[in-house]
Amino acid sequence: MVMGTQSRYRLRVAATHQAMSALFVTTLAFATGCAERTTREMVTLPSAQQTERPVSERVLAMFRVAMDLDGEVVDAPFSAFSSTPLLTDVAPAGIPLTPGRGFLPGGFDLESHRAGWAFLALPAGRYRLAFEGVSVRFDMAGSEMRVAAGTPIGVSTPSTVVVPSNARLVYIGTFALTCHKVRGKRGAPDAACNALEVRDETELARQLVQKSLVQYGAVPTVLASISQAERIAVFP
Repeated sequence: MVMGTQSRYRLRVAATHQAMSALFVTTLAFATGCAERTTREMVTLPSAQQTERPVSERVLAMFRVAMDLDGEVVDAPFSAFSSTPLLTDVAPAGIPLTPGRGFLPGGFDLESHRAGWAFLALPAGRYRLAFEGVSVRFDMAGSEMRVAAGTPIGVSTPSTVVVPSNARLVYIGTFALTCHKVRGKRGAPDAACNALEVRDETELARQLVQKSLVQYGAVPTVLASISQAERIAVFP
């Protein structure tokens, strides 16, 4: 009788573990799918129609990345590092950024992309935006370096970005990085960036809008601001 009770108990425990495992896998797949879908939406040009918009509709937040590497201005800054592209990581204010979740932002055309222009399509609101790269170190206040699968991932100091609700297009600034190559032992970062500032290049943004984005109307400027202290999630 005791043996029968123990067997039924073990079966119930095994069934519970199987159910919990299945739930975990389903939840993980759902979360991954949602993250991938959100990323696709962020790098897809939003609608430029002038009709009444729902609150959830995305605004085209355009920006430029400028990079100085070993004293020279870098052409195509998103491809500046041989080991990996320079990626963006973005999250709503109050939610930690997670190293390893970065992605290439959306682009307009090859010429503007080489000049560092990019965009994120975001619903109106407040966000944190950072840059990350595999084998890239950011030597600045608020930056992070994590190791995943033996690979160092650097994350820059986050910036605060405000996307207004009364615009279809907004220029959030030019993110200027000052970097240098690192020559060290194998497995060490290939480059280090020790400065990040947000510059106002509104006139250049207006020129790009007139050339390629006139359907979105005038472009207001709402410059991002560098955050000196912001939570960054610990990489699992």
